[in-house]
Amino acid sequence: MKTTKELIIADITAKVEAKLASQKVELGSIDVLKTDAIAYNKLFDSYNNDFKSLQSQVKNLSNEFIKVKDLYMSWFGRYNKTEDQANELGIKLPSDIIKLEKDAIDKSNEARDMGNKLAKLL
Repeated sequence: MKTTKELIIADITAKVEAKLASQKVELGSIDVLKTDAIAYNKLFDSYNNDFKSLQSQVKNLSNEFIKVKDLYMSWFGRYNKTEDQANELGIKLPSDIIKLEKDAIDKSNEARDMGNKLAKLL
């Protein structure tokens, strides 16, 4: 039989071991939280870098569409001047040039719209 002293020591030892075990579980939970947070931060940083890259690409593309629209506007000025000169001479512009002007109007409007849509994403 165990003495009273041995029973008390066994009881205290069991309580201390139980307390240490619960602290180990709590420390394990903290380690998991820390590991997960670090992993999530890395994932966020990766996606954030991708976002910034896409944002830069969208801005560049928006600017390029605006440049194309401006090129069309310059072209329209030259077209109108050429058309006026042809009218003064009593001739009509070739049909393929007239068709190009109609296509240019559509594409110019589309370039403007796409540039504006992209700019709104920023």
